[in-house]
Amino acid sequence: INPNLLGVIQHNDYMYNTDLPGQDFAHFPVHNASDCRQACQYDANCRSFTFVNPGVQGPDAMCWLKHSIPQAVASGHCTSGVVRP
Repeated sequence: INPNLLGVIQHNDYMYNTDLPGQDFAHFPVHNASDCRQACQYDANCRSFTFVNPGVQGPDAMCWLKHSIPQAVASGHCTSGVVRP
């Protein structure tokens, strides 16, 4: 994990303009990043998530749940977060 993101991760905030690529175990359409984060919080297997803006991977916004915490990468189309460090 990028040391510059540790404060964000420790405080369970959103990482705007950030993708956590890979380590996915589920994906589905959602309305917003908050819905994606909530889905991750409710799934005991989920440690992190990435919300992809609508129009990037099809017409709907997408939520990607992850079983680990991939290396963060800058992306103007994504919002990510860590719920279980």
